[in-house]
Amino acid sequence: MLNVYLGGSLVQDVRSERPKSGPHGSTDLPPGAAKGDLEHGVTFIEGSLLGRLNQTSEGIINSSHHQAIDRPGDGLRVTATADDGIIEGVEWTGGPNWVVGVQWHPERMVGDAFAERLFAEFVSAVRAAQATRASRQSSEVSPGVHGSVVQKA
Repeated sequence: MLNVYLGGSLVQDVRSERPKSGPHGSTDLPPGAAKGDLEHGVTFIEGSLLGRLNQTSEGIINSSHHQAIDRPGDGLRVTATADDGIIEGVEWTGGPNWVVGVQWHPERMVGDAFAERLFAEFVSAVRAAQATRASRQSSEVSPGVHGSVVQKA
């Protein structure tokens, strides 16, 4: 959705539109399942957030999708690709907000250090954004309230 919202396009069905691609799965795991997806290799772009979090340029991710990014949307940079060239990760370049899109399911990679670092980074970014927002709100006090004293009779 992120990619399409930003004007990008999709490969609607990897298997039929990119028949030379490797398996990317269409696993339909039951709620709460943490294992059972296909897995494949991925390459991360040097200097990207995903590459930094993975701590190396190569990795293994799970795969459970039949669609993929075809043309990245405005402001998105491709930062992870499967061994067959299918785009697996993008990052926002259009401003300071933390925006990362991944095609895999890190929530189903229980115990995986990379997935845990990705979630920790996301939580840290949310907390920083909340702190920034709270700081702005407290500095935007109404002029009628700032410096006044309320006295009860």
